[in-house]
Amino acid sequence: MNSFSPLLIAAMLWPLSGATAVQEDSPTPPPEEPDAAYDLSFNAGLGVKHDTNVAVLELDASTDASDQAALLDLGAGLSYNLTDKATVRADYALSHTEYDEFTDFNLTIHRGSLDAVYDFEAFDAGLSYHYIDALLDSSGFLNMRQTSPYLAKLFDNNVYVRGAYIHTDKRFDDNPSRDADSDAVSADVFVFFNDLKTYVVLGVKHSRENARADRFDYDGNQLSAQLSHKVPFGGRDLQLRSQLRYETRDYDAITPSIGAQRDDDRYRFDASAAWPLGDRLTATAEYEYADNRSNLSVIDFSEHVFTVRLDAKF
Repeated sequence: MNSFSPLLIAAMLWPLSGATAVQEDSPTPPPEEPDAAYDLSFNAGLGVKHDTNVAVLELDASTDASDQAALLDLGAGLSYNLTDKATVRADYALSHTEYDEFTDFNLTIHRGSLDAVYDFEAFDAGLSYHYIDALLDSSGFLNMRQTSPYLAKLFDNNVYVRGAYIHTDKRFDDNPSRDADSDAVSADVFVFFNDLKTYVVLGVKHSRENARADRFDYDGNQLSAQLSHKVPFGGRDLQLRSQLRYETRDYDAITPSIGAQRDDDRYRFDASAAWPLGDRLTATAEYEYADNRSNLSVIDFSEHVFTVRLDAKF
């Protein structure tokens, strides 16, 4: 198998925080394969954040007010080399967001994933499955299942291209009219520099979502660009990341509350700095700016999110 494994561990999991109820993670570079036949890992994290507009976009709900929250993350992962060409990986993660005042927006998320990939020499072919169970204020909120076959290829050890088809099944516990199936195609290009200390990711995605209620059907397009760079700092490598993302959603039917077809444009910028405190601990500071533009006034807003966290890996 080539020097990169295409098991993109977190590329299609959904952090539920702030204004984003369901959103894909930023693309991550393919991690290196484990030296042994299997690799078992555990992680835990604690943090705090300040959000200037607590909201859940998947429910078209926003408070137009700020709040602080405590963050907790726990996870485990197992990667296993079936052969020198076939690898499987299983991951589980628990994350919880506990707000100070807006406790109705407290989020608990259980995520699980399975990923299998085979090296065909000319390219890699894989199949991933992701499951999420999200609780809002300790009550059932959303179940999501996602299946994605994909193809990937590494060129000259510095350009990695990945294309995928993604089918998603969403079910809302208390909002069945929002239940939906979606189909999407995506492509990401990773370009590595500076002995892998720097990389750029360019991504594009087109999706079609069909909901039980026609007013929630839409065609969506997304463009993203990410830059990651490691710089020496305090005797260790400081990991700097920044990302720009633009998403548009064109809805099919009339939204009764506005008497028109809904039209959303979502802009997002985030930047982070992660500093290793040792072999197992990492301190991270992150800033996120989101500008959500829509003719549905409740989600026509911008927000700033500031986060600091401490993570441990074992």
